[in-house]
Amino acid sequence: MMSLWRLVLLVGVFVLPAWGRIISPVVPNQYIVMLKPDASPAVIDRHMRWVNRVHRNHVHGLETNTTGVIKRYSINKFKAYSGSFDSVITAAKIGRNLWVATVEPDKKCALGTGQYIPQKAQRAEYIFADAGMGNGTFAYSIDTGMNANHVEFEGRAQLGYNALADLNIPFVDNMGHGTHTAGTIGSRTYGVAKQATLISVKVFDNFTSVSPLSTPFAPPESC
Repeated sequence: MMSLWRLVLLVGVFVLPAWGRIISPVVPNQYIVMLKPDASPAVIDRHMRWVNRVHRNHVHGLETNTTGVIKRYSINKFKAYSGSFDSVITAAKIGRNLWVATVEPDKKCALGTGQYIPQKAQRAEYIFADAGMGNGTFAYSIDTGMNANHVEFEGRAQLGYNALADLNIPFVDNMGHGTHTAGTIGSRTYGVAKQATLISVKVFDNFTSVSPLSTPFAPPESC
């Protein structure tokens, strides 16, 4: 079974402009649990009830701010959830469950703002995009948000999903990084797909540009 970190490396091909690096501090008492791909919805529902029951039994009579299961993720065959558990003992017990593939600690990711151009790409000839390129297509910008009203987007940008809404973080791009990268994709002057519809998925906050690894896996059901 592929570990979460290998999966992130593969997904990173698509989200590299926003994700920079995994910085070592783990999120205290927080884990990401990957389930086996053949787990049915009914099996997953039963598993969730079992996990929360295990968590309640471990924290009974203790003062703790752990909450059990936080969010569930289902992206094709990728089935997982994040959870806040009282100890590694609880995490280890969950890891021994029949339907669990891996249990790994949640870690913090920092926004990557450095420029990276592969060596081969530096020697490549660039063909300037036609003004109509991207018409009828959709581009999801997974970043700090987006100024959807920017004149360069010509009304083609929209706010799709804010993965930080539960933390009362507004769906705005105070940092500007998400608006910048969206402009590279589809602005009228500089975009490579000048007619694409741009949809913002906010996974980084407006000030620290640091987010738990579990946040970008939040399902953008509203997009």
